[in-house]
Amino acid sequence: MAIIGSIAHEVLLAGANGGAASAEETWDQLVGAEDEKLRASSLERCLYPLRTSVRLYEVVRKRTCQRAASNPPENRIKRPGTPIQRRRTGHEIWVKSRDEAVGGWIDLVERIDEEIVLSDLKAGDAAVRESYAVQLKIYAALYHETFGEWPSRIQIVPLNGAPSVVPLSRNECSRLLVEASTVLAQINDRVSSGTESDTDLAAPSPAACRQCGFRPVCRAYHAAPKNTEEKWPADALGQVWDINLLLDGKKNLRVRSNTGSDLIFRALSLSQHQALNLVERGDHIGLFDARRSGGSPEFTEGPTTVIYRFSGSFVPTK
Repeated sequence: MAIIGSIAHEVLLAGANGGAASAEETWDQLVGAEDEKLRASSLERCLYPLRTSVRLYEVVRKRTCQRAASNPPENRIKRPGTPIQRRRTGHEIWVKSRDEAVGGWIDLVERIDEEIVLSDLKAGDAAVRESYAVQLKIYAALYHETFGEWPSRIQIVPLNGAPSVVPLSRNECSRLLVEASTVLAQINDRVSSGTESDTDLAAPSPAACRQCGFRPVCRAYHAAPKNTEEKWPADALGQVWDINLLLDGKKNLRVRSNTGSDLIFRALSLSQHQALNLVERGDHIGLFDARRSGGSPEFTEGPTTVIYRFSGSFVPTK
């Protein structure tokens, strides 16, 4: 879950100058603040409290605090903002390209045996995804452009287990930075031209959309053909034509999708989904991050399922 990953990341970056107890205190404070936000949210209240909604919560908490206590950082410059001084090593090192078009914060830079090592801290395992590797390689090129020195090693550091080293080629790192700058300039030009719509600029795909929180309001995503053999998110959109109130207070909805097929949303909880209290026959709704069995037209709710009530154009109503 993104929320708990962000909390773990902040604890790791903050360190534990007072030992494990300090890290645990920081964790509890951050979790408490997020819990209050979740409890006040009509859409995310189902995640409150994180202690019970997050899988392996205590395991992640323990590993995060142990890792933070084992490597306390020096006093650091905190985000957001511009660094007061250009530090070459430590936590949260700001790097940028010479033209200042591309920049970012490196989680940890260390000088080990007179060599520079860049580390990206991850709350999950040490599996090196392609996106993680590309990010680190661009950081390596940015570090060189900022300080005139190339790192000797770049690595993914998980909560548990040994770091995973990412192969480092200076030519590849420089090429990736140039490509990132070029893509950024092209996108900015397309946006500023005003000749293209948001759907023209979007490129929906299972990989790009799966973790995107803007799916409910993305018309390009709604319009994209969904091949059931691909791993698209378990979302469904359509118009309600029947509502059944169950004996346990939950509701079944029968929905006609945009493609004309009939869908069934089963056993939806009124306490979890505030929009159900407003939904009537003829309304357009979307069920996002649901559970679906294979190619079945039936959907059920999971711990992070959200329902939106839409206008006819599938833009959420207020």
